[in-house]
Amino acid sequence: MKYDFELDTESNNSLSLIIKQLKSNSTVLEFGPANGRLTRYMKEALNCQVYLVELDEEAGKEALNYGVDLVIGDIETYKWKDRYKETRFDHIIFADVLEHLRNPLDVLKEAKEFLKEDGSILLSVPNLSHNSVLIDLLNNKFEYNSIGLLDDTHIHFFTKSSLDKMIQAAGLFISKEMATYAKVGTTEIKNNTYDVKGIKPSYWNKRPQGQIYQYVYEVSPVQVDKICQIKEDRDDYWFQLYYLKGSEWSENNSITQIIDINDENQQIEVQLPEGVKEFRFDPVNTSGIISMFDIYGMKDGERVEASYKASNDRAVYSNTFVFDNADPQIYYEFENIADRVIIQYQINELEISQNMGVQGASKDYEDIIVDLMHANCRLQDEMDTIRAQRDLLQQQRDNLESKWLYKVYRKIRCLLWKN
Repeated sequence: MKYDFELDTESNNSLSLIIKQLKSNSTVLEFGPANGRLTRYMKEALNCQVYLVELDEEAGKEALNYGVDLVIGDIETYKWKDRYKETRFDHIIFADVLEHLRNPLDVLKEAKEFLKEDGSILLSVPNLSHNSVLIDLLNNKFEYNSIGLLDDTHIHFFTKSSLDKMIQAAGLFISKEMATYAKVGTTEIKNNTYDVKGIKPSYWNKRPQGQIYQYVYEVSPVQVDKICQIKEDRDDYWFQLYYLKGSEWSENNSITQIIDINDENQQIEVQLPEGVKEFRFDPVNTSGIISMFDIYGMKDGERVEASYKASNDRAVYSNTFVFDNADPQIYYEFENIADRVIIQYQINELEISQNMGVQGASKDYEDIIVDLMHANCRLQDEMDTIRAQRDLLQQQRDNLESKWLYKVYRKIRCLLWKN
């Protein structure tokens, strides 16, 4: 099944945001439950009665293990209207569903008639104006993927403006605006902020709504005071910490926090889920020169050492990393399991170009960085040469000492020395 994923309730994703809006003991109509990962949570954790509409018969039958009733078929044939005409719902859920419909506006209009007086619709849609999509478009690329923003089964696309207009046209009112976020280079679209000639990477970091991956809304037929939890700018800069669960790194298994770059010295402390031993630290969401001072874990009040494993730096000098890409990554491993991590680091410079030019930095500082890189290369070459010469001399000496004539020479020299 294409959308058979485990439910992640801990990180910032569309389903975890929807879950937080659900009331216990509710009657719910869930469109597109797939194999029922959300359905199961609603039944077992929230004691909800869940009615289902699913296109995939195999997935729908699996979801029905946690549901009350199931309609198999295309949402837009509206068979579900006859089946559930006597039922009214506290919540109706369209989690990553509307983008698969030919006319989502009509579906919303029909669905709202099945809400209780104080009921709400919870929906999530991908953001077509994500930076990664625009970067590809500016390079004359538009390619579908098996999942994600440009899922090959998407037939309707949304930006915030078009989503808001559709909700208004359906006679609905937004009660809460939420979003999930992803940096360029961390989505299924593989590009980076250097890919468009003439546009600085800093433009993408500052572009409003450019890092929003999905919009997640709660809407209702009754107008209320809107709560907006969307940060349009993301305050330009943030760090992200990924913790390894299973065998693959995932955006869903990560923690993101805004950082104040006016303060060079950063000290952060992050709580970790149970059982974390490996993690990846992205110190800032752009290129830069970063000094790592201390990084360790804590468990039951005891320090747990973290060892460096790898990074995607351009160069490293002692504890200072030079990243010429917009997605700096440093990988670490704890000696033992830790439940939180403490990191102390310094941001020296930001927005470094791929040819190592530091935008906005003094020429002296730029020259120092370049000189350090050249000096490091020269020293490495000299060390390699010295090692090769040493190995050659040692080999020549070993060969010489193994010959009988050399042994005779040493005996004669000893006799002459005594005399």
